[in-house]
Amino acid sequence: IQHGFGGAKLNDIVHYAPRLVTAYRPRAVVVFAGTNDIDPRAQKTPAALLESYQAFVRVIDKAMPELPIYYIGITPSPMRWSVWPVAQEANRLIKEWSDTRNNLHFIDTSKVLLSDDGEPDGENYVIDGLHLSDQGYGRWTAVIRPRLLKEIGALRQGQ
Repeated sequence: IQHGFGGAKLNDIVHYAPRLVTAYRPRAVVVFAGTNDIDPRAQKTPAALLESYQAFVRVIDKAMPELPIYYIGITPSPMRWSVWPVAQEANRLIKEWSDTRNNLHFIDTSKVLLSDDGEPDGENYVIDGLHLSDQGYGRWTAVIRPRLLKEIGALRQGQ
């Protein structure tokens, strides 16, 4: 069930988790949020983003403590390239914390969205320089889908 909504920030997913996640008793949850928290004009600290993600996990834990949660790391984009170091630090903190729990997983898609010079490949983004193009989504999906099919597919067979 796709329950994404545009413009989401991490605290939004904390707020809506009971209505959009736990009410449906899913087999797993895939989260992509945090990018909108890191805006050059009004950004949260990496520590604040980790705290928000931890709050989301606590909400899920109350209802479904073993539920696999996959966090897709904040992606690099031309529009927000100036704050990419902040995003990288947030990703690092979230990954490190996720590595301490068996049901938390971090998926890094940044490498497939960068060009050989280490900057965002403009072909992966639409004209706004923030949202992914068809090519960008194709690369993103090529990283995410195999991992989910392998790990969640294994859950399906074990149940």
